[in-house]
Amino acid sequence: MPAELPAAFVLAQHIGASFVPLLAEQLNRTSALTVKVAEQGELLREGEVVLVPVEHEVVITAEGYISLRPARESLHLPSIDHVMEMAAGRYGKQGGAIIFSGMGGDAMAGCAAMAEAGAPVWVQQAESCVVSTMVDGAKLAGVVSCEADAEQLADHITAYLEGQGGDVENNAIGTE
Repeated sequence: MPAELPAAFVLAQHIGASFVPLLAEQLNRTSALTVKVAEQGELLREGEVVLVPVEHEVVITAEGYISLRPARESLHLPSIDHVMEMAAGRYGKQGGAIIFSGMGGDAMAGCAAMAEAGAPVWVQQAESCVVSTMVDGAKLAGVVSCEADAEQLADHITAYLEGQGGDVENNAIGTE
């Protein structure tokens, strides 16, 4: 995706806390977007991917600043549900979510919140997932508006954000 993409991304990944900075480094090497670990008081900017620290919850203030709070006890950390619910409440239909390969029920409440807010929920094509449990759950909930492999999702989100995507349903691959 191009560096000047008119959106910011908040990435919650179920990994050990010590791996979050390493993931940021790895993604920075392969992405035109700037990838970094979320820091207290930092402004969320277009063209950036902010990783949620495992031990925190991220809240984006009305002014667009990052507020970190201690994570509530949860089976999955960081909580993808929390990130999606926060984004749905903060951005409404101007937000969105992409669910990639993963297992467990985390993200299901978040998918429902996104759909209720009118925000699109896109998923990685199940056949291209290492583990498709999270993707399958979103599809079963009936909230998915686009399903594609990772490269196609990147193309779709670029077109969508640059105003060429219009109707998310027209970008769907393999959805019904």
